[in-house]
Amino acid sequence: MEAETRLEDLLAAIAPKYRKAWRRHIESLAAGVQRDLAPVADLSEATWQRLKQNILGQVDQRQPARGWPQARDLLHEARAFQYLQRQGCEEIAFSAPTMLAKSPDLIARQGFRRILCEVKTIRLTADDALPAAFARKLLTRLRDAEKQLRADDDTSAQRLVYVILDRDGADGRPELVAEITAILRRSMPAGLDFVLDTGACAQ
Repeated sequence: MEAETRLEDLLAAIAPKYRKAWRRHIESLAAGVQRDLAPVADLSEATWQRLKQNILGQVDQRQPARGWPQARDLLHEARAFQYLQRQGCEEIAFSAPTMLAKSPDLIARQGFRRILCEVKTIRLTADDALPAAFARKLLTRLRDAEKQLRADDDTSAQRLVYVILDRDGADGRPELVAEITAILRRSMPAGLDFVLDTGACAQ
């Protein structure tokens, strides 16, 4: 299904009194929206509906300027879904968030082993300095990811943090990828693995 169809489906589910403002805001963003939506085009209808319900339940619908970045982060989870597919995982599913308990964003199975996956999008601008400023931002997200992944008590499961690097204006600094990879290796909590998605190919 085309990404535009998914977008229309999402907008149709926004509360009617906010829908027009969302549409205007998204139209003002031009090409970047298509990039964000591209991964969801390949999801099955049932999988898309689960992700869409997660988006609707977690974003601020009243303010699209705030709600759309929140929706983008959740749409990015489709990139982790695709990665798990490429790794040969089966039974891949988005978790349904609850107010009562933390849970990973995705759960899958590879052979007899469960895979618990938490997705974190880190925005990096041309002004971000490395390693200190970015490292602090990253460590905060890793601590949050660890809480989500540890909420499941399956001791045999692989716990994976899927880190998406959103390089807003920082594409001209390819050396950042190597520096960020080094920070992740130093800072990743014990028992957790990571994948770094730079927008081109997951590392």
